[in-house]
Amino acid sequence: MGGNYSPDTDVRKNVMMTESKRMDQNTLGSYRIQPNPRISVTFNRENIQYSGGDQLRSHYIVEGIESQSISAVERSVVWYTEGKGEEDLGVVFFERIQLDRRRDGTQASSTSLIADHLTGALATDLPHSPLSYEGIIVKIRWCVRIRIFFRSGRDFVSEHIFFLGSVPVVRLPAKIDKSMSTLVFQNPFSTRFVQPGAIPWFATDTSPGSLLFRLYDVGNRAIICGPHGSGKSTIVSHLASVAQRQGLKVHCLRICSWLDVIRVMRVFATINPKQSVVSVDSWELLGLFGWFLCQLADFRSICVVVTVHERPWWNNWPVLLHTKANDKTFHRLVHELLTQHAGSETTEFSGAMLNDIFQRHSGNLREAFFELYDHYERNSRIIRSAK
Repeated sequence: MGGNYSPDTDVRKNVMMTESKRMDQNTLGSYRIQPNPRISVTFNRENIQYSGGDQLRSHYIVEGIESQSISAVERSVVWYTEGKGEEDLGVVFFERIQLDRRRDGTQASSTSLIADHLTGALATDLPHSPLSYEGIIVKIRWCVRIRIFFRSGRDFVSEHIFFLGSVPVVRLPAKIDKSMSTLVFQNPFSTRFVQPGAIPWFATDTSPGSLLFRLYDVGNRAIICGPHGSGKSTIVSHLASVAQRQGLKVHCLRICSWLDVIRVMRVFATINPKQSVVSVDSWELLGLFGWFLCQLADFRSICVVVTVHERPWWNNWPVLLHTKANDKTFHRLVHELLTQHAGSETTEFSGAMLNDIFQRHSGNLREAFFELYDHYERNSRIIRSAK
C-alpha cells in the first residue's frame, strides 16, 4: 500500500471492518433493534411533592435486561427547562457506577445486579430553588434520571419527575402514575425532544455507519449541504455517535461568532488526526478564514465533516450528502414524537394541518416543530381545563 498510505489509513481500516461486520447482520439503513429496559422509580413521598431543604430518597429497579450486557449506570437528580428555547440544566446529585470494572464480582452497596434486573437507591438534600413551574413558553422540571450504558456502546435514559415547591400553575396534571413517578403531560415538540441528537434516524437508503465510511472513502473531508431546518445538524450528531462507539475522539463545534474561529483553529492545530473526527456546524460563517482552515485540515489530514446552507466558493471538499426535508418525513417525525413523548394525554393533528404547517415554513422542520409546540400547548391545556 506504499504510495496510497495516509495518516488515516489505520482508522479507516477499523471503520471498514466494523461497517462490513454490521452490514452482514443488518440491512443497510437500520440499526439492530434491541429491547429497551424497563425502569421504575419510587420516592419516599407518595405525592412526589418536596420543599427546599427536604431529603429526597428514591429506589429504582431496572428490568428486562441481561446483567452481563451492562457496563455502567449513572443516576442523578437534575432540574431542566423545557420549552421552545435553549435548554438549561442543573445537577444536584450525580454518581456513576462502573459495573464492568469489578474484578471480584462485588457491587457497590447502593447497587445490586442480579440475573436479569438491577436495583439501587439514592438520597440527596434538595436546594430551595429553582422551583418546579408549569408555564406555556417555558417549564422548569425536576427529575431523577437513570442512565444505563451497555457494552455494545448504546445507552438508555429514563427520567422520573417530582415537584419542588408549589408555584401556582395554569393547572397541574390531572393524573400522575405514582409507580413510575412520571409527569403525564409534556410537550413532545419541546426543544429537548427535537434538538439534534434527539430526533431518530429515518433515512432508508443509508445509515450513519455507512455515511461515516463514505466520509473516509471520499478523502476524510466533506460537506453536508442543505437549507435551514433540513436535518444537517441531526445527521452530524448521528455520525458523531457512531464515531464515538468505534473508539474515535469526536470534536463537535459550532460557529456562532468570530470568537468560535479561535476554538476551531485550536482544535485543528492540536488534535491527533489518526484518532479524531471533527464536525463543524455553520461552516460558511467562517468566511475567508475558512479557506485557511481548509488548507490546515488538508495539510494535517484531519477527518472533518462540516454543514453549510450553500457550498462556499473557497471550499472544494466533496458534498457527502444533500439534505432536503419532505412532507412524508415530517409526518413520520411528528408521529414518532407523539408516540414517544406525548404521555397519556395527547393531541392529534390532521394530515391536512401538518401539510399546511410544513408548506408555510418552506420545509424548515425546526420552525414547523416550534409551531406544533404552540398548537399542542394550547390544545392540551384546553383539554385538561375541561376535565
